[in-house]
Amino acid sequence: MRVLLIAPEMAGLPKLRWVDELVAVAELEGVELVVCGGARATRAAVAARLGEAWDVVLWSGHGAPGRLMAADGPVGADWLACMMRQVPPGVVLLSACFSGVRDESLHSIAETLSQSSITCVGMWAGVEDRAAVVYDVEFLRAVAAGGTVALAHRVAVAQVALEFPAMAGAAFLLPGLVNGYGKIEKRLGGIERRLEMVEGKLDGLLGRPTAHVV
Repeated sequence: MRVLLIAPEMAGLPKLRWVDELVAVAELEGVELVVCGGARATRAAVAARLGEAWDVVLWSGHGAPGRLMAADGPVGADWLACMMRQVPPGVVLLSACFSGVRDESLHSIAETLSQSSITCVGMWAGVEDRAAVVYDVEFLRAVAAGGTVALAHRVAVAQVALEFPAMAGAAFLLPGLVNGYGKIEKRLGGIERRLEMVEGKLDGLLGRPTAHVV
C-alpha cells in the first residue's frame, strides 16, 4: 500500500507531531511510505507528488475552513481537488483542523474532494495533535490489514474514543460522490431497460402495438 504523507511546516505556526506520525506509519506492515514534509512541502512539491499514484494521501498539518497550509502559503479546496484529479488516490486523510468546516463561501475541503469523486476523511473541528496521530495510524493499519475504508474509519474512531473521548467525533468519512452517482445512474438505466422489456411483453399479450423509440 503506497502512502504519501504531506506534512508542511510554515514559519510562524506551531510545529506538529508529524515526525512521531512518520515513525508510527513507517513501522506498519505492508505500507510503503513517502514523505513530503517540512519546509520542502511547498505548493510546487505537493502538486508534483500528487501527480503520482497513491493508495492513501495523508495531509498532516495546519488548516482552517476552506484551506490547508503548505510550507509557502495556503492552498484552497479547488486547488487541492484539481491536483488530486491528475491521478485520484484511493482515499485522502485530511488530518488538519477544520478541514471539514465550510468557509465564508460555504465550501469545505472535504466536501470539494468528495464532489470531485475522491473519497476522503475530514475534521469537523480543531483536533488535538495526539488524537489525530492515533486516528491516522489506526486507519492505515486497518486498511493495510485488508479492511475497507469504511471499516478502517470505524476502527480508527473507536480507538480515538478509547484514548481521547472528547475527540472521537471529530473525524468523518465522505465517499467520492461522482462515482456513487455513476453507479446509481447505471442501476437506474438497467431498471428502465427491464421495465421496457416487461411493457413490450404486455403489449404483445394484449395485442397492443409496440412503440419503438429511435
